[in-house]
Amino acid sequence: MSELRVFIADDEQPARERLKELLADIAGELPTRVVGEAQDGLEVVARLPESGAQVLLLGLGALVFVVGTAIVLSLPQDVGF
Repeated sequence: MSELRVFIADDEQPARERLKELLADIAGELPTRVVGEAQDGLEVVARLPESGAQVLLLGLGALVFVVGTAIVLSLPQDVGF
């Protein structure tokens, strides 16, 4: 099974670390690889498109400076949802 590429965005470092721990806990059933992290919406918009992520774990605190619509609009056009 190929790895699921995950991008984690949360304004709190402990929350990002905990999400990585949870992903590690399920690695036997669902292999994952964290391909990027951000602490606010501006970083998400800058880093997410080039990350190759298939999943975005987005904490609400990460939306500082940017609304969710801007994050969605920053995604590559060929993302298959």
